Amino acid sequence: MTRHLQIFSRILNVFTNRKLPDDAVSPSERISRYFVQKKGRCSTLKNTVSYGAFMPPPNLRESVYRTTNKPSAEIWEIGELFVAKPMSEKVGKIKTIQGRADITAVQIMNKKGLDVSPDTEPHPFHANIIGWPEAKDEQKMLAVELANEASLHLK
Repeated sequence: MTRHLQIFSRILNVFTNRKLPDDAVSPSERISRYFVQKKGRCSTLKNTVSYGAFMPPPNLRESVYRTTNKPSAEIWEIGELFVAKPMSEKVGKIKTIQGRADITAVQIMNKKGLDVSPDTEPHPFHANIIGWPEAKDEQKMLAVELANEASLHLK
């Protein structure tokens, strides 16, 4: 099913005359990190992103999307189709996007060792934050720095 969504997305980009992303991520690009739960990912009272939104998974490849120049509805749709839906299928329970953390690529690239690497699976605008240190305490420090610079968008 995900393969069909990817093909549909590419066709949609062609018909809507949208340019596919270049191989390299531009420092000025907006990077969006979606989340399906608010707990541990944000503070709605303070309207801030929590470091948990940026903690990398065990493979140290934090999944994000390149959302520069995309209308709001399309940004949310990418999250629902390519983050929430696959997660729902994996856990057998319906998940929906609760929010996202937006940050610029340069804010990520300015952190020691981190970079944003294009990865067009499962979507042409998908990327990964890479270069995370192995030590959990160092990961947390970087995640805190990213969260402090990110802006929170709730659905």
